[in-house]
Amino acid sequence: MVLDSGRHGHGEAVFCDVAIVGGGFAGTVLALHLVRGLGSGRIGIVEPRAELGSGLAYSATDEVHCINVTARQMGVSAQAEDRFIDWLEKWYPTLVGGGLGASQPSRTFVQRRWFGEFVRDRLGAALTGSKVKLEHHRTSAEDVRIVEGGLELILANGGKLHALCVVVATSHGVPALPSGFPAALGNAPGFIADPWQAQELKRIPPEADVLIIGTGLTMADVTGSLLANAHRGRIRALSRHGLLSRAASVATYPVALDFASWPQATVTVYLRRLRNEIALIEREGGSWRDVFTALRQRSADLWAKLSIQEKKRFMRHLKSFYDVHRYRMAPDLAGRVEAAREAGQVEVFAGRLRSARRDRGGFLVEIERRGSSEVVRWRCQTIVNCTGPRPDLRPDPSHFLGALITRGLAYPDPLGLGLTVARDGRVYGLSRNLFALGPLTREHFGDVVGAPEIAEQAQRLAGVLEETLGERCRGGTASERSGASSYFSRGSS
Repeated sequence: MVLDSGRHGHGEAVFCDVAIVGGGFAGTVLALHLVRGLGSGRIGIVEPRAELGSGLAYSATDEVHCINVTARQMGVSAQAEDRFIDWLEKWYPTLVGGGLGASQPSRTFVQRRWFGEFVRDRLGAALTGSKVKLEHHRTSAEDVRIVEGGLELILANGGKLHALCVVVATSHGVPALPSGFPAALGNAPGFIADPWQAQELKRIPPEADVLIIGTGLTMADVTGSLLANAHRGRIRALSRHGLLSRAASVATYPVALDFASWPQATVTVYLRRLRNEIALIEREGGSWRDVFTALRQRSADLWAKLSIQEKKRFMRHLKSFYDVHRYRMAPDLAGRVEAAREAGQVEVFAGRLRSARRDRGGFLVEIERRGSSEVVRWRCQTIVNCTGPRPDLRPDPSHFLGALITRGLAYPDPLGLGLTVARDGRVYGLSRNLFALGPLTREHFGDVVGAPEIAEQAQRLAGVLEETLGERCRGGTASERSGASSYFSRGSS
């Protein structure tokens, strides 16, 4: 594997055929499929982390942070050698059947970090003997300009990356401040704006009362980390609906639902049909989880049939209910959280934050309970923001996505989830050389958040990029064929 550890900088230009912004799971799997598909060429990945493939999701090191589906369901393609469970059985057999909450191979739930290791292993295997050169630029992208034949990325380390095609594969932004939380307290001691700062969580005193805003999977992860650190204080979690992610289990009743044959309809009609399918499966001995497993695999078929108005209705009224069934807790984590709830240490509330202020070295918050005018006041020493990642889609040249939008290279999608893209993954804007992958494309492709769905999307996009590059890539890199200075102009858009 050929890696660049940020040696380029200070205005020095580097040339590549495909530049990928974001080297987490999505960007790395795309690079893997490009390495396999291109006869030769140069790929650049812009990723500040030292390791590719893990990103936010698979860099978690706490023992309680396990993948919430079995290892058998994970991989980077449908090929046998790309199945996670086979890799575990070959290299780490003690993890198979011994993962947290598991008692047999088909029920192996392993720590997330192992999947990051697996992705890097598959990429390394693909690069062995390949004529494709991969460079890892350990920095971030700050701006982009149209140049002759492609795009020019401006990097935070002062370098420039000239590429025929650029793919935006960033997945998660820092959560926005919770509604009702004063911006003036955004940097206050005791307020943890980014729940994935593991060191910040470890600094929470064991006896501190903690308020977690948000009750999704991130809240469960934070709660699990606190409990694993022998936290003794009270943990309260608050969200609009007060819904907690359900526990994962292995699908025991194979379900084949042909969602592609369902006619175009409204969200209400689809919800009614899904409820009917769940009732039928449960009468036959199955579970709602089996239906959701089938839905996960083909949800794009239904999403594509919804109008923008219906998608907005889903986001407004049903997304919270969908998420807690779709994004479930690994069994061990679910057991820890439930035990703490039964003991009275963890409480989940439905309502909204009305106000917060500093008080006695901590915070005094006012909560309005859902369905009631009752306002309760809580004191806590720590507040953790688990409202979920939100991409910053303002036209602001101070950050990469904002720079794309400012320059007219991209447009926010109508739902505010990410960027407006075409069926082939191209980003609508002034360049046909810009593509997007992963959660930023949810408005068009639907549920592309989990690893299996992103891997499938990455493989399709790799085919689009190979076709776009055509014979120019297969005959050598852009810099080798045309000369770096002649192929690209120095002008900006």
